[in-house]
Amino acid sequence: MRMSFKIAAICIMLGAFQSAMSQKMHKIDASNSNIRYIGRIDDSNPGNIVFSFPGVSIKAKFQGTAIDAIIKEHGTGNAAGTNYLNIIIDGGSPVKLKLSRTKTVYELARNLSEGIHTVEIFKLTESSVGKVEFQGFQLETGKTLLSPELLSPRKIEFIGNSITCGYGNEVSIENPNSVPGGFTSVNENNYKAWGAITARNLNAQYSCVAYSGRGLYKNNTGTTDGTLPQIYDNTIGDNASPDWNHTRYIPNVIVINLGTNDFNAEASGFGIVDSTVFVNTYIAFISKLRSYYPDAAIICAVGTMINDGYPAGGWTRMQRYVSAVKKYKNSNGDKNVYHFKMNPQLPPYGEDWHPSEATHKSMAIQLTAFINSLPSNIWD
Repeated sequence: MRMSFKIAAICIMLGAFQSAMSQKMHKIDASNSNIRYIGRIDDSNPGNIVFSFPGVSIKAKFQGTAIDAIIKEHGTGNAAGTNYLNIIIDGGSPVKLKLSRTKTVYELARNLSEGIHTVEIFKLTESSVGKVEFQGFQLETGKTLLSPELLSPRKIEFIGNSITCGYGNEVSIENPNSVPGGFTSVNENNYKAWGAITARNLNAQYSCVAYSGRGLYKNNTGTTDGTLPQIYDNTIGDNASPDWNHTRYIPNVIVINLGTNDFNAEASGFGIVDSTVFVNTYIAFISKLRSYYPDAAIICAVGTMINDGYPAGGWTRMQRYVSAVKKYKNSNGDKNVYHFKMNPQLPPYGEDWHPSEATHKSMAIQLTAFINSLPSNIWD
């Protein structure tokens, strides 16, 4: 009996030792060719991939039972300056990861079955929250990354403001005025925003160039600097350098949802929206996009935060202006520009009267149907 006890104890100790050994990790550098990046990234230093726009995605296929990520947080760490990521293992349900300025190694998965697995890291929060720096993965000793899954040849890009970012969509409330207002990054989830949902519905790669408060020609504060068309060429939010190389991601479909903040500025007393400036700015922006993406279907969307009560006649006027943009481009030979009309949202609302997750799902359903109604060769 004593001998059996000793043998059992030795086996237990050996098992624990082997388990500990199996969790020894080694680094896979961010420059590894088996890592796929989707969205705007600054890889001028290949070992430190920096990004800020929401919806940037990092995908890989790996061996083993465990995986870590090495990530540096550049947000301030307060309620409006903490970045959140979705972690998706083997295509399962996303798990939200809160980043910290005092931490760099994050355990993404443990105790997986022995074999081959996939991981996706998806940025939920927008540029104003702060940059994120990805430095690589960690795998168990002896394990490595494998050739990644093929990406869908379909590519879609969303250009917009807080709506497209997913501002406040983790909240669902009948009357946002009944609670304290203000942006909190924990309540922003770009994965649940209408653009990301639509991309998944269409089995398309997804890129998002969106920034809360930014307008077409006037921001919600009444300023005219740093509007979305002005920062569109940026790789990192408001940073003028480095420029984004538009050949790295050529979308088949572009969805623009801009103008809400121009009308919000009017409602806040910063002057009536000038129809001529609005239309001309929109036409010029489409012409710029067309110079980069000559074959893309460009969808000009209107809604859903604006209505005819805020500001007076806002929704009707904006539909008219955007319709005029579409008609002008069509009549001048660009038949691949479309107007997509969405009705004003209904309760429940998200944070600060933004669309809730339920509204985003409804918007995505409508947009998916609209895109599917377009000529099938838009994906060619």
